[in-house]
Amino acid sequence: MTLLESLIHPTVFERLSGLREQFQRRDPFRNVVIDDFFTSDFCAQLVDEFPAFDTTRATDETGKVGRKSVHEDIEKLGPHFGQLDALIQT
Repeated sequence: MTLLESLIHPTVFERLSGLREQFQRRDPFRNVVIDDFFTSDFCAQLVDEFPAFDTTRATDETGKVGRKSVHEDIEKLGPHFGQLDALIQT
């Protein structure tokens, strides 16, 4: 089983031709929404690895603490985020 097959819900592969058609028909911009894209196990693992809010990563260019924390290296968040990054890069 490939990384792609282990992370993406099997029904996505079964619906590929219909999703492709939906994508092609969208106007004015081609797009498609894919419900249940990842397996529920993979989603649960991402939630488990999701980091707590870190104020040291939430400062803007003026030094003010904001409401968004930024992590530049997604792979360092955990092995499942590393898998997600690898999948997105393919």
